[in-house]
Amino acid sequence: MEVATGRALLGCWLVIGVSILAGRPLLGQMAWHQGDMWLKWSHEARESYVLGYLEGSMADHAQADEHGAGAQPSVTDTRQMVKSLTEFYTRYPGDRDIYIREVIEQLQKGLTLEQVHNYPFWRHQAAKAKP
Repeated sequence: MEVATGRALLGCWLVIGVSILAGRPLLGQMAWHQGDMWLKWSHEARESYVLGYLEGSMADHAQADEHGAGAQPSVTDTRQMVKSLTEFYTRYPGDRDIYIREVIEQLQKGLTLEQVHNYPFWRHQAAKAKP
């Protein structure tokens, strides 16, 4: 009888475990969208994020460059990037799951907001190009 009880308990735990995991198949993904977070931030917080990102990015490029120091981000660059990010997440609410850094990287490559919207990010299905 003890073996049957042990098996029954094991079976119950197995069913419970599978039920929990099956209900959350995307456990490794973020439960919140960075675009939503971006739009809730104050303008100062947005500028601080972009400035920190750009300075860190430029520092990485300067270290990789044998000549040393790279240019520092300008206030204009920072303000324009904040404006572009805000416009992107406002214009395309379905894209708010795209990471902030991913949008910045595409904008730095010279893509327009619409091109970023249509870009095939690895975990986000790009919208079909509209005429």
